[in-house]
Amino acid sequence: MRVPVLHNMSAPPQTTVNYRTRPVYRSVLVSLRHWLYYRKQFGGPQKKTKRPIEFTRSSSEDAVLKGLEKLGTTSDSANAAAGQVRGVLIGSGGRLGSYPGVEENGNLLGEERRFVCDDLDLVAGILSRVVGNMYLSSRSPDYTLEAMLKSYFVVDDPRVTGVRVHARGT
Repeated sequence: MRVPVLHNMSAPPQTTVNYRTRPVYRSVLVSLRHWLYYRKQFGGPQKKTKRPIEFTRSSSEDAVLKGLEKLGTTSDSANAAAGQVRGVLIGSGGRLGSYPGVEENGNLLGEERRFVCDDLDLVAGILSRVVGNMYLSSRSPDYTLEAMLKSYFVVDDPRVTGVRVHARGT
């Protein structure tokens, strides 16, 4: 007995289907700069270039760690907090200047960007191990000015909790 060969002779679909899924958990912004504004550590426009230097007084890794120590976070406590978030987190990250949820005056925009991580140990621990759009728990920490104050990471994972901030301000 011979089996006939079947061929699909229909035209390819001409309709493009776009869909967007909502996160399972709420998205939380992990940003030291937003934490500083939320906690009212310094005021003024968020994108003002001298603000990070006011926090650290220098761009060295030691100066950033001393600035964190003044706020109650050490490299040991940040490493311990990061140790609670094992594995890899895939989110959205990059330089803070290109963050799509920030207006010129530093306000957060959008429903999904209304939660900011309020645990400074966790903020420092995560930001020191973020590479692009991924958090790698096994990565050695980087406490430079670039990693800590000029970058952000948005993730929707229950291990990273946040506090609600106003839609038009931190």
